Amino acid sequence: MDYQRAVLLLRHQRHDYANHLQVIKGYLEINMPEKALEYLNGASRELQEVSSWFNSLPEEAAVLLTEMQIWAHQQGILLTIGKNEIDNGRPVAETIMAAWEALRNLKVPDSLPEEKFEVVLHLVTFPDGNACIIEWPDVLGQGRREIVIKR
Repeated sequence: MDYQRAVLLLRHQRHDYANHLQVIKGYLEINMPEKALEYLNGASRELQEVSSWFNSLPEEAAVLLTEMQIWAHQQGILLTIGKNEIDNGRPVAETIMAAWEALRNLKVPDSLPEEKFEVVLHLVTFPDGNACIIEWPDVLGQGRREIVIKR
């Protein structure tokens, strides 16, 4: 991993960490400890999810997922990882890059009030290789759509 990518990830992580502390401090200052605890629990779950990527995936794949999640957040997309059932013995970074390209081409609806456009990325292994399944809500709110990307 080059230093520029590392610095960008660390800056983003530091920014998020400082933001989380500010939100928790704000809730405590206005005497809403139950909201502070609720927020803290959510931030903790988010951190555990990212930690699980670094513990269960090849390093390059974990970094790519982290960069993809940062990019998605900047686009107003809430990106989560659903299934993580990837075979680490097979290359996965190329599959994740293809999924990221598909995500870039996904049209995010303009009419989402206060909500983020939620996209779930599943990492799975088929007999002939690893795959990413991208799942998102139908624009009309009548179910979910998906793209399967195999490399």
